[in-house]
Amino acid sequence: MTIEPSLATSTRTVYGLAWFEEAIACARDVLGHRETISIGGVKGTIEFPGLPNWSPTDSDPLNMPLVSPDVAKDWKRGGEPVWWGHPTSHPTGNASVSCVLLEFVIQDSELKSAGIQIREAFMLWRSTFNDFLELITKQRRTRAVEVTGEVSGLHLFYRDAEGKHAWAYDDNIHVAITTTSADTRLKLAQLKQICRLCSSSVRPSLEYSLQLDAYRALRRADYRKAVIDSATAAEVVLTKAIVKRCNEIGDNPEKRLKERQYRTLGGRLALARTLAIPVPDIDLYLVVVDPRNDAIHGGKAMIKGTATQAVHAVDDLLTTLNPSLS
Repeated sequence: MTIEPSLATSTRTVYGLAWFEEAIACARDVLGHRETISIGGVKGTIEFPGLPNWSPTDSDPLNMPLVSPDVAKDWKRGGEPVWWGHPTSHPTGNASVSCVLLEFVIQDSELKSAGIQIREAFMLWRSTFNDFLELITKQRRTRAVEVTGEVSGLHLFYRDAEGKHAWAYDDNIHVAITTTSADTRLKLAQLKQICRLCSSSVRPSLEYSLQLDAYRALRRADYRKAVIDSATAAEVVLTKAIVKRCNEIGDNPEKRLKERQYRTLGGRLALARTLAIPVPDIDLYLVVVDPRNDAIHGGKAMIKGTATQAVHAVDDLLTTLNPSLS
């Protein structure tokens, strides 16, 4: 098709190299994929790097870098090729992605204004992307590697009988690697969902924001906070479900929720069951309510197992009562 000169519009392609604060564990179907996004109201695409062109003779396939998008194959940063990430499994083709390519086609007349819009909105967009990534994939909910006995910022030594330097303690560092049967790698359908949510400028709802706080507390071993935040997320989503059901049946939700026996988390759970609101077939009193009461009213420290069980149970409750996340 020929475009008449009078109707032609001059455009420029603006590229962005975007790094995430932490590499993303990706399934094979995400690698090399390009997805539509919008940042600051400017429409564009996000493109993930691809897998290396493996051959049967490769002796160390996992030590080969991911392949850049075609347009960026010769790009360098600081004199070195851009580091996009690396494969984590062979021949399955899962990978850890550190950098992605953003691309926007912008009219010349709007080049600077659109660039400013993208730049000013990027940090919030990336933060929202990370939030939904963690909520949807669960890949950062717990630490895969835990190190105990390590102390940084201290050099503790003495001089022995011969005047030689000696450590004033025994090296007692332990490394624990936690594995899970759950597949938490980012998959293509999840990427599409995350990009759609980010492009719509929505944020996680209150209950999911609280649950995200619980994930992050769990990961840094703050188990008491993980239990409290997760239980608060449960109370919020139960309250919303109760208000919705009361409105459906013509009951007064404000009056119901102010009744003394329904003011606590345990009370909200009892009221939800009374109103036939579907909740997961889990003993939520045992795994969520009791630990929360112990943490708040008893001032008890929580162990990893208790916190993990509470967070997983609230995950199920949130999925049942509000699967939309936003």
